[in-house]
Amino acid sequence: MKEQKLFIILLIVLFISSSCSTIPTNKSFSDWLGILPRNCNFYIYLDNELTNKTINSILEKSGQSNPDIESVLNYTKLSYLGITLKGKLPPSYSMVLLGGYPTFFMGIALASNKEWQEVKCKYNYWQHILSPLQIAYPEGYIVLVSNGDIEQMLENYYNQRSILMTQELGEAMEKADVTLFFPLGLNKDITSGLKINLQRVNIEEIWITADIEEVQYKFTGVFMAANPRSARLFSAIFRLIMIAFLRGAEVEGVGARLSSINFKVEGTLIKMTNFLLEEDELIQIVSQIIKGEEEEEYY
Repeated sequence: MKEQKLFIILLIVLFISSSCSTIPTNKSFSDWLGILPRNCNFYIYLDNELTNKTINSILEKSGQSNPDIESVLNYTKLSYLGITLKGKLPPSYSMVLLGGYPTFFMGIALASNKEWQEVKCKYNYWQHILSPLQIAYPEGYIVLVSNGDIEQMLENYYNQRSILMTQELGEAMEKADVTLFFPLGLNKDITSGLKINLQRVNIEEIWITADIEEVQYKFTGVFMAANPRSARLFSAIFRLIMIAFLRGAEVEGVGARLSSINFKVEGTLIKMTNFLLEEDELIQIVSQIIKGEEEEEYY
């Protein structure tokens, strides 16, 4: 009986110590993004205390829901995601989740679940045998999730790799609840879904931030053009781009939505403010991207 009590106390101590890890304060947004694969078309930052409900709905709607991942999300405070588009194929996605995780019990749960298999290599991780899903937890404050790039993520993590970003972007991310970062701008993979000719428009980098107000997301966007001519061309066809995007996402009231957006060109910078999406609309858009569904053609 005494041995049983000691064993229970030991488990409680292990649980408390393994779930109270704090996120390092000496790491920047570029450090966390640097763990993600380098070939991503865009990156997403999320404040999970505000967005977990939305994330779970997206995973469920896109057919990617997994009870083990949902359990991990309950401990997550911040998320960094990278998505790589692959044409008609489902995209690759990777996630860096930060919080306080009961890693001791996570190991027990994964080892006792026949759907998960431990892969022993340079940096060990777990592979789901019925899907491409992979998971690793190198420290108590971080969990890595991917559908095929977990080994590269572990290499990036242990070698402390970062991703380049401007100071303005870093400051914008720090203030926002949600950030979308397109390091390659409007490249072919991004624009192919819009079915609009953007060959003469050279947008080199994009970041879009959002503040959450109840069930509404309020977006602000910055588009960095290669030159003033590209900025002017982009501003001329911006309305067509937004119509294609909103209709493809099946958003209602496209005209009213467009009229609320403020759009301004300053040299090579194009700034968009006051673009609003309801939570269910955002869930629909992102779940379509994850499933790799093709949008209709709009000209």
